[in-house]
Amino acid sequence: MKKMKLNFKIVLYPQRDNLFQIESLVKMDKKKIENHLFMMGLQPSLQELYNSLALMSIEQKCHLLLKSVQEQEVQEILAIIDHFNTISPKPKLSEIYDQKQQTLLHISCFKNLQIAVEKILIYEKSNSKIEEFKQWLNKKNNDSFTVVHFAAYVGSIQTLEILKKFGADLQVKNDQAQGDQVSAMVWLYLQGLSYTEQDEKGGTPLHWATNYGSEFAVQFLLSWLQKSKDGKNIINQQDTEGMTPLHLAAMTGNQRIAKKLLYKGSQKNIRDKRNQTPAQTALENEYEIIYQILETNNCLFEFLNIRTRQMQSSFLPHFQLD
Repeated sequence: MKKMKLNFKIVLYPQRDNLFQIESLVKMDKKKIENHLFMMGLQPSLQELYNSLALMSIEQKCHLLLKSVQEQEVQEILAIIDHFNTISPKPKLSEIYDQKQQTLLHISCFKNLQIAVEKILIYEKSNSKIEEFKQWLNKKNNDSFTVVHFAAYVGSIQTLEILKKFGADLQVKNDQAQGDQVSAMVWLYLQGLSYTEQDEKGGTPLHWATNYGSEFAVQFLLSWLQKSKDGKNIINQQDTEGMTPLHLAAMTGNQRIAKKLLYKGSQKNIRDKRNQTPAQTALENEYEIIYQILETNNCLFEFLNIRTRQMQSSFLPHFQLD
């Protein structure tokens, strides 16, 4: 049977800075292409992608994959990786990263693209030496985040399970916060991590949850620490700058967290390495209300009583004597 020749124009994603505009004459039966793609379950928007990948350089393909991950185009990610499996030499995903030294895996974990995460891991593991794969899997970006940190930050238990299956280091430390996701904190605890673990600067999870205003995480940690033998010591733990979580609440002006810490036993007279109490830290940062709370003799309790009396007076009926 004589093969039909059909000339048609391909323009791939002109909206993406016109980076991948490709015009070509494809000598193929269009009907066969459409049938083949339909049997593969592909959307019509991916037809041009499959036909165009063969015309791109390796550099263009890798750049397109990075853009697809950044824009959360899961079908495109899967299609490009499937294409990588058909060519030789196979591109190294570990060599693809953005300006912040974030790998495809970093970005996929941060955007919670679970299907893409597993696909990327399967591909790279099958095309890497064991030690290379391990180093890439636990690589830190410019902010010292690993893929585990990102997965915990967004609270994705499923992604954490995938990373654990492929051998990610669940105990790797950094100097950043891990979000306000209690479910992820519980999962990590069940994997053997300690809520009292300190980072390179002496900060505990309570320090970071306080610093970033993560109220759910603070409440969870305080409830857990209250049941611990050393809970009160940990609540008042100082980092390398001598700051306790209460110092950080005062520095960031978070009244709700400051009150939670005081209620659970935070001491207001501990001084940091600049010889400042939490009250002085609040005053320095112009948080007058927190300063007043911390400077009051009975501290939190007097503040709460004042608030209670104000609320009661607003609801009590007023009687006039004749």
